[in-house]
Amino acid sequence: MIEKRSFVFMVSIGFLIIFILLLVYFKYVELRGQRGLPTSKNIIWIQNKPLRENYKFFLIVLIFHPDCDYCKYEATEIFKNREKFSRVNFWWISYAKKTEILTFKNKYLPGNIDQMSIGFIPIDKLSNIFGNVTIPHIYIYNNEKLLIKEFKGETKIEALIQYIK
Repeated sequence: MIEKRSFVFMVSIGFLIIFILLLVYFKYVELRGQRGLPTSKNIIWIQNKPLRENYKFFLIVLIFHPDCDYCKYEATEIFKNREKFSRVNFWWISYAKKTEILTFKNKYLPGNIDQMSIGFIPIDKLSNIFGNVTIPHIYIYNNEKLLIKEFKGETKIEALIQYIK
């Protein structure tokens, strides 16, 4: 009888330990998803170097390539609807040649828009800073500079707007 109680007690303790480990694991996964804004020291700013004190409420980081049709579409739509992004700063970052980045910027994001910073990053630094990315790749950060949403591939403007309200 004592052995049976010992066995039941040990099994109960085992389940309790497994339960606690699962709770810890899921909390870790949840917190891991709240990545902070990566440092920009490896980004060479071509236009409008972002200053911390100029950050507005949200930050949208767009990893793009000037030859990407989805990127062209997103830039066109964001530019056309820029009044809907009045509380947002943008980082447009690419590993393409700087001349190609500027050509893209001048065609799809004309003029000098204060809240839009354009940057170049060497391709070897891109994955070090942002991990594995697809083009286009969009990250939305809140006012505490924590990642709140990540989009891989083409993204409609309505999807961005819903996260910056």
